[in-house]
Amino acid sequence: MAGPLTGFKVIDLSTGRAGPLAGMLMSDNGAEVIRVASPAPDPSLEANGYPVWSRGKKEVVLDIRRPEGAKVLERLLEKADVLIETLAPGEMDKLGLGYGALHAKFPRLVYVSITGYGQIGAERNRPAYEALVHARTGIMDNEHYKPRPGPIYTGFPMGSYGAAMLALLGSVTALYVRETTGKGQRVDTSLRDGALAYYTMYWNKAEKGQSGFASYSMKNRGPGIVDIFRCKDGFVHLHTGAQGAFPRLMTGVGLVKDYPELNNIPDPDWQRMLERTAAWFLAHTRDEAMAMLNKADVPALPVLEPGEALRDPQSKAMQFSEMVNDPVLGQLEQVGISLRFGKTPAAIQGPAPRRGEHTDNILQDAGYGSADIGRLRSSGVIV
Repeated sequence: MAGPLTGFKVIDLSTGRAGPLAGMLMSDNGAEVIRVASPAPDPSLEANGYPVWSRGKKEVVLDIRRPEGAKVLERLLEKADVLIETLAPGEMDKLGLGYGALHAKFPRLVYVSITGYGQIGAERNRPAYEALVHARTGIMDNEHYKPRPGPIYTGFPMGSYGAAMLALLGSVTALYVRETTGKGQRVDTSLRDGALAYYTMYWNKAEKGQSGFASYSMKNRGPGIVDIFRCKDGFVHLHTGAQGAFPRLMTGVGLVKDYPELNNIPDPDWQRMLERTAAWFLAHTRDEAMAMLNKADVPALPVLEPGEALRDPQSKAMQFSEMVNDPVLGQLEQVGISLRFGKTPAAIQGPAPRRGEHTDNILQDAGYGSADIGRLRSSGVIV
């Protein structure tokens, strides 16, 4: 069976993380995705995620900054449905490849732009580094488990992943609209949009004129614990938000005798309770802790490392991970398909392409003959 995006062609000019991830998701769901790489040294090739973000794509190495290279790109766009680009605002216009110019030539094209902070405004040309986006959006100040006071960068690329999902949603929405109107349009998102989209739920305090985000501290929640505890050989995360879970936890760690009416205590000695709870977990293995928590019906799960997360029983049951035969790295375990369609199932289309692997075939499909391809290669427009 074909995936839900089978029949659509995507030209992926993007670098970084957000654009390539959006393109990967389109490929997983059946679209033909052509990655247009620059002849210049490509730092993307060194990124740990490259074999995953580029899986299933075809690749052409093309210098779009040269006028003849821009013309080749336009030939590729004649049969394309979506273009993804991540250049700084205004850069595509300088190349004659901005939305206005391309929309006039290809009115059905969906033109997806991903920047750091948006197309307009005083900050539009600031570097789109993930950590700077975190600083600008307040994410650094909302980390609950800090090794030191003050803001901290967690390292999770929330802005990039959020922008990738918004770009995917925007693309398929614009394609749906095109089926009615016959017209493509620009889809504009940014890493800042991606970060804020994930953090919408935390802004309730700011809306009330209070500083900072909402907090999950125990005193704000009454009798309850939402925390990570260290065991002898790992960590567990538990959440006592379920009715009766807190007293059941206190029973499990041997503290119920100290607080016989736990649900009615307005403000017990939280610090002492937390210290004694932490001591119980430290004296037991992760498996022993999970056995107690499951028996007590306390919502909890082990804190896993990425490798463990791909290999636990639930991951295998749901195929959260799949093996891909990469021509360079061999059998490579990757995060699998994230959306499951009953009638048009998605599937990984193959490994990441080797540099310029499909250049000749892609240009031949666009109508270039062998002599033309040789001339473009000798002049450095393609590699």
